Amino acid sequence: MAEPAPGHDRAPSRGSTPRGTPPHATRQPRVAEIVAATLRNRILSGDLRDSAELPKQEELFAEFGVSMPSIREALRILETEGLVTVRRGARGGALVHRPDPATASYVIGLMMQAQSIDLADLAAAVRHIEPLCAGICAARDDRANTVLPALRAVQEDSADAFDDFPKFVEQMRLFHETLLKSCGNATMMLLIGILENVWYTQEAAWATRVYGGDEPPESKVRYQTLREHDLLIDAIERGDVEGATKLARNHLHGAQSWAQVDHDGHEQRLVDARLLRPQQWGAPPLRP
Repeated sequence: MAEPAPGHDRAPSRGSTPRGTPPHATRQPRVAEIVAATLRNRILSGDLRDSAELPKQEELFAEFGVSMPSIREALRILETEGLVTVRRGARGGALVHRPDPATASYVIGLMMQAQSIDLADLAAAVRHIEPLCAGICAARDDRANTVLPALRAVQEDSADAFDDFPKFVEQMRLFHETLLKSCGNATMMLLIGILENVWYTQEAAWATRVYGGDEPPESKVRYQTLREHDLLIDAIERGDVEGATKLARNHLHGAQSWAQVDHDGHEQRLVDARLLRPQQWGAPPLRP
């Protein structure tokens, strides 16, 4: 792609637009959009590493040969997309952020909160989708090497965290993340992982808020959780696709019911997107 010529504030065109061109004709991209597209491609391709600094504005000005307002606008475009963080002041500059599930989860969380989607609705979506991964894991011919060792390692660590309830909840999340990653389908791992991240972030906040300084749920509930994970692992080992799917769905139904109710019995209604805000976007630590 040819870079904009020095001093031009509009992208080069292949010819002048004929008089009478209808208003819906293809719009030529602005210079800032071309600069942003070039930098975006460098970030997505890995030419610009995560957390690396972009060249200074003066260097970008020299490279692209466009006006400084166009450079600043290009950076604003990338900042809006979450691909860079622009720091102002004497130590200013722009840090690169490759797209990751945490950023996508925050955007999805914002949309869910804007539409007043409650936790029950979110939980139902996870409950219907995640068990598909359990079935896929059970169907894998290489599950003995790629699935079972990872799940058993997490299960062992979960048992060690039995008396530390917030940590135990985190281990439960790790078990489900490991199950998802073990399915072997990259698209499912990405899309379902985003949805699960929204759910488990809300669940972790609930565990800290409700049980941070009080007694956690009765130990029999935690024992039941570990037992259900053991049964799921056994079904995957046997290659029981239908059984693994059913066990995963039933387990989620019981586990999710706890995270939707506070100590006083009031259901926790809405998704809170603040809990998902990426730290590189300047998120202050939140008290759940």
